[in-house]
Amino acid sequence: MKIPSPTARPWHLPSPAHLATFYVAALLTILLCRRFIFEASDPYKCRALLETGQWYDEHTWLPAGCNTEPYGLDPINDCARGRRIVLAGDLSLQGTYWAMVRKTNGDVGAQPPVEADLHYVNDDVELECIWDPHLNQSQVFRYAQAYRHGWDEAPMLMVVGGGSFYAQDDDVMGHVGLMSTPRRRSGRHASFRTGAGVLSDGQGAQAIQDMNDELGMLASTGAIDVLWSFAEMTSGSASSRTHPMPYASDEVEDARADVLLGLRCNAKAANRGFFPNTRTCCATWRAPNWIQSTFLSLAAPYSAPYAPSPQSSAYNTSPTDRTHLFEQTRRLPLELPNLRNMILIVLLIGILSIRRSKPPKNSSTQPFLSRDQTEEWKGWMQALILLYHYNMAWTATWFWQIIRLAVASYLFLTGFGHTVYFLQKQDLSLRRVAAVMLRTNLLPVTLALGVVAIKRDWSERTMPLLCKIAASAALVQAFLRTEGLAEAVVKVPQLVFNLSFDATAFFGLRVKSDAYIVYIGMLTAILHTHALTTPHHRSWPALKPLTITLSALLLPAFFTTTTRHPRTQPSFLALQPYITPLTILTYLVLRNAHPVLRDYHAAAFAWLGRYWGEMYVLQDHVWLGGDQEGVLRLGVWRGGDESVGGDRWRDLVCLTGLFLVACAVVGKATWVVVRRWVVEGEVEMGLLGRGGGRGFEGKRVRGWTWWGWWKGGLWPAAVRDRVLLVLGILWFLNLTYT
Repeated sequence: MKIPSPTARPWHLPSPAHLATFYVAALLTILLCRRFIFEASDPYKCRALLETGQWYDEHTWLPAGCNTEPYGLDPINDCARGRRIVLAGDLSLQGTYWAMVRKTNGDVGAQPPVEADLHYVNDDVELECIWDPHLNQSQVFRYAQAYRHGWDEAPMLMVVGGGSFYAQDDDVMGHVGLMSTPRRRSGRHASFRTGAGVLSDGQGAQAIQDMNDELGMLASTGAIDVLWSFAEMTSGSASSRTHPMPYASDEVEDARADVLLGLRCNAKAANRGFFPNTRTCCATWRAPNWIQSTFLSLAAPYSAPYAPSPQSSAYNTSPTDRTHLFEQTRRLPLELPNLRNMILIVLLIGILSIRRSKPPKNSSTQPFLSRDQTEEWKGWMQALILLYHYNMAWTATWFWQIIRLAVASYLFLTGFGHTVYFLQKQDLSLRRVAAVMLRTNLLPVTLALGVVAIKRDWSERTMPLLCKIAASAALVQAFLRTEGLAEAVVKVPQLVFNLSFDATAFFGLRVKSDAYIVYIGMLTAILHTHALTTPHHRSWPALKPLTITLSALLLPAFFTTTTRHPRTQPSFLALQPYITPLTILTYLVLRNAHPVLRDYHAAAFAWLGRYWGEMYVLQDHVWLGGDQEGVLRLGVWRGGDESVGGDRWRDLVCLTGLFLVACAVVGKATWVVVRRWVVEGEVEMGLLGRGGGRGFEGKRVRGWTWWGWWKGGLWPAAVRDRVLLVLGILWFLNLTYT
């Protein structure tokens, strides 16, 4: 029998932190190899726009690994005002020419093909189509030479190509060689279109293939750029996208015009600082301005000792959302089977993760609305919100109603939690308020705090407190119903803080539709606190089953009512302030109806609930992309059909892991900041921590002691001064943001 060495260490599974570190490192290594080795020749996805793409749902053209959007008059004017766009070749380019004309003037339609030059000017944007099927006219050569040498008369964008004439002329490839350019000129772009069409003698296919092969050889040397994507738009396509020669369908020609404009205008818009996140093909991300760069540089040395720091979180998320290391593609319209499948997967994960909660010290069962339960509640709501945004599910009214209910539930939990805390702890200090504001929503916290803090001695008695709640609700309703008052109030922060804020959309839609739910949460908290401090009445044993029975009947009644009667979103919004409180209360009663239901929770959802705030923010930058305008992809798998079920699911699985790791890291970083204000464990939703909720009055939170000169000098000791300093910094950064 072999005796183990006394120095041998037992093998243990790696910790979650080590597994997460390895996963992120492996993923970034793969992406760096793809970006700097396999795709080093196309760092900004220009070739992807030129050469690749496929149709999705027969109407949407998707380049591989990046995104572009249809151009209209205003974006074209910003890009091409005072410039010239030239298309030269046979009749097959006139369809693209008329597509560009339509984009600058929607009243102009496509015209029949004519063997003549075409010229159009609108709002100082000049479009020119030169009839030159053999590519031997002097005007085309002059433009090509001007582009080659960077002369002022060179067009901003030039496209040369042809179809059947292109292949019949044996000298045409020599002309193409003369027009080739050894390098791109700043501010200009020239491309060659592949041959297309069939010759009258039936030899067209092979002749055009030979032409395309020669174009490919020139393109491989870097002499020319070839628009292979033009041919992909009609290769193997349905008859709906092809017209009798020389034109393709309007849909195809519009897509071709957008590709050409994207090649030039995406980069120009980015350089001017008007970069739309929906156009990532052939464009660079705008670098931070000097103020942002200075702030990040100064913050880096001080955040070095803290691995999960807020600054490092900013550095870690920038590669996903502000570089081409990750690919950003278009979000796809809603497909109900994808949404249902994702919901089922999330539900299955939640069921499989059901665990018994750790029992409290002074009881054998969990209390009403325990910490695990609130985190579980927030977790599954946040999971649904993620699926809602990923699938663009606002077009499904039934799911949109569920999301509105989830938002109202969060407001209810916030109002309930903070009211319970204020009533039990009587802590209305500025330190507490500032710490909470770092983690939670401003509106429900302000309402709960304001009601309890004003006439504080009234809050110790039930009836005066109820009167204050009623008065607060009446004031809020008066504010919302007074026409123009919300817009006038918002004018001040718009001017002082340089905010871009739509008061009508926020107060008229968001606040008005959830006008009462915070107060319902506060009333529930008062009732809960009263029940804890008052001996049970003899009618309580009969009241409890009656309440549970009514709740069991009301919950299905809610879904029946909302699916049959308010068939539109405006009709649901009109009923939402009155029906969502009943639904939330019925769920709350049923979730706490029995000790078994209180003692068990879905651990996966509870974990998500701990980082709900980080998930809500980071979903736009680490899971989705470009401030929720696109979808992140790894770019490792090619050749898919761009659908979620048939292609994107692999990226979704890998990036979900990265997203969850980022949320955990940022969540821990947030606590580094929060601990400067309040003891950890007493901030989230205002509920007391699992350990019983120790107060922090008189306690000094141990902070960053190694840099005492900063703590004692620039970092104020008084909470009020800290708040003013932080607000001043945020005001300055927001005012100077560009």
